[in-house]
Amino acid sequence: MALLARLRALPSGAKWAVALFLVLGYFPLFLHLDTLPARLFDESRQALSALEVLRTGDWLVTRYQGVTDLYNTKPPLLFWLITASYALLGPGELAMRLPVAILAWLTCFVLLRYVWRLTGSPWTGLFAALILLTSGGYVTTHVARTADFDAPMIFFMFTSMVLLHRWSRAGDGHLVFWSLVLLSLGVFTKSVQAMLYLPGILFALIWERRLVPLLKERWTYIGAGFFLLLIGGFLVLREGAEAGYLEAVLYNDITGRAGQALDGHAAPPEFYIKLLYTWQFNHWWWMSLLGAALGLAHRDETIRSWTRWLVCISVCYLVAITSARTKMEWYNAPLLPLLAALAAIPLHVVMFVLKEERITPSFLAWRVLPATLAILIFTVPYLTMLGKVYKPKENAWDWTYYDCAYAIRRAVREKVKPAADVVCFKGDRQHLDFQLALLHEAGSDLPYADIGALASGTTVMLSQEAVEDEMIRSYHALLLESRDAMRIYRILGRK
Repeated sequence: MALLARLRALPSGAKWAVALFLVLGYFPLFLHLDTLPARLFDESRQALSALEVLRTGDWLVTRYQGVTDLYNTKPPLLFWLITASYALLGPGELAMRLPVAILAWLTCFVLLRYVWRLTGSPWTGLFAALILLTSGGYVTTHVARTADFDAPMIFFMFTSMVLLHRWSRAGDGHLVFWSLVLLSLGVFTKSVQAMLYLPGILFALIWERRLVPLLKERWTYIGAGFFLLLIGGFLVLREGAEAGYLEAVLYNDITGRAGQALDGHAAPPEFYIKLLYTWQFNHWWWMSLLGAALGLAHRDETIRSWTRWLVCISVCYLVAITSARTKMEWYNAPLLPLLAALAAIPLHVVMFVLKEERITPSFLAWRVLPATLAILIFTVPYLTMLGKVYKPKENAWDWTYYDCAYAIRRAVREKVKPAADVVCFKGDRQHLDFQLALLHEAGSDLPYADIGALASGTTVMLSQEAVEDEMIRSYHALLLESRDAMRIYRILGRK
């Protein structure tokens, strides 16, 4: 009721901005969220590990296929969120992705609300949120559209930074405490990467001469105590439950990732910059550069301070991920809320001009012109993003990986047995493991089989061309069903 009362009390222009955000924020993040089956590698592995939590009730030790997982050594918060969603909605793509999508939406809301607070303009806040929502590197797989660690971590990182910036302007020590609580939750989501804003924050605090007051603030030490209790306590308990966890974390998240290209993920130094201007932030990168210049020169000290923080954190974060040997395209994602805030500054300057000039009637200046500006600037990027999320499609080269997953998922959703006795698939198959686990939960099973050991009369499902070629060379077979790359054959006998 209090929230509704606050919404009713908003000025008319602010109500329009909030209403537009509620409508426009839904489609990029939630539309057809469960269309694509669980993604190979990370997402399907997280989904299976959360299913293990639901089955076993062990909320401390992450397992994969019943075995303690020392490959994915991330802390358990994301697994807990997915498990809770499974318990409410039942296991599946929607349940595992919904917590991530909600936290991605909350990041956009925090961005809108804080930019609004700093500039006094709800429209500038809306523009910042829309810039983030139309960023290809944010609304994509492995970030806001799949059950991965990055979007939840970004929410905790960014909101923690916002609270600390508020403290730097207002001096309320409680904000420092809650900032450190959120930072702790970020680390509890994706380990040390959540701390990569800190070097930039340190430079910003020194620039603004706020480091010493922060060190004198008693809430700093209370918050640090919470961090040590949560993270240190978890590490002690986890190592006690299964020896070797700390060594695996040190290698997977720090020494190995920084010192060598894990799993062959090497790239040149310009890798992240190129990603930003080619597709991750391609509509807006030039506006973020302009925003940095305008913000640092702005006559309002609050906006200058905000810009200093954004520039310091962005530069330091980019240097940190560039200096690491292991490079992944989604490591850029925590930059995007910062760059979106910078890119909104030129739009704020335009809004300020509209406010200050006295020729245009206030109705036009505060309602019609901002809406017109939004339509002109955001129509093409937003429609491009809408086309991306409306009935998402696989890349042409992915059909051979995912077609069997689609077939198994149809059987789960339609509550029927699969049309095959076995499935043959070579290589990494976590995405199929997840679908087969859901099939088992539904009361059916579809075992894997070696393509070289199929008995006469067996019906086999496959989708890889190499596997199909090997089967045709070895057996007489009758094609029963064909859909895209997926085939179902009945084995008639050996050749």
